[in-house]
Amino acid sequence: VFSADKLLARAAQMRDHTDKIGLVAPAVCDHPEIHQLLAGLEKLDYQVSVSSLRLDQITPELLDALVRRNGQQLAIAPETGSDRLRRVINKNLTNDQVVEIAEMIFERGIFNLKLYMMIGLPTEEAEDLDAIVSLTDRIRERMMQIARPRGRVGTIIVSLNAFVPKPQTPFQWEPIQPERVLDQKIKHLT
Repeated sequence: VFSADKLLARAAQMRDHTDKIGLVAPAVCDHPEIHQLLAGLEKLDYQVSVSSLRLDQITPELLDALVRRNGQQLAIAPETGSDRLRRVINKNLTNDQVVEIAEMIFERGIFNLKLYMMIGLPTEEAEDLDAIVSLTDRIRERMMQIARPRGRVGTIIVSLNAFVPKPQTPFQWEPIQPERVLDQKIKHLT
């Protein structure tokens, strides 16, 4: 992990060439100095975009800092639409909490939201796929309730990705589902 000071020094060097900067990492919020980094980029007058944010690390302060520097679109990763399947993959947030986080985002005027979802997870059932649609609908309803009175309706994009087992995880030996099965699941969702 590069220190915030080192990253900000490099950002200062590049400021004459651009006013936009992207923070890209598997989990941007995992950076131990993320708030210091965002504050420094604000002082440098950068527009900041971030890759997907981990739901359990989104705070009002983080969102406020991002809105001040960009405020156009965010991406979050609920991973799945069902509480049950999220527990299986050790993501301990409920759908209600996911909707609350989306609401925090919408209340700050960010109405374009990308949802990263996985299909083909171990123990996945048809109900889990249907839950992706239900959760997306709930998030969209909240967006509409908050955005319409402001005269700005955004978009919700669902990105479906096949589960790929990673080494040194509890599911490292789980098979990837066959392409035809994944295709059927995608057709079921569309």
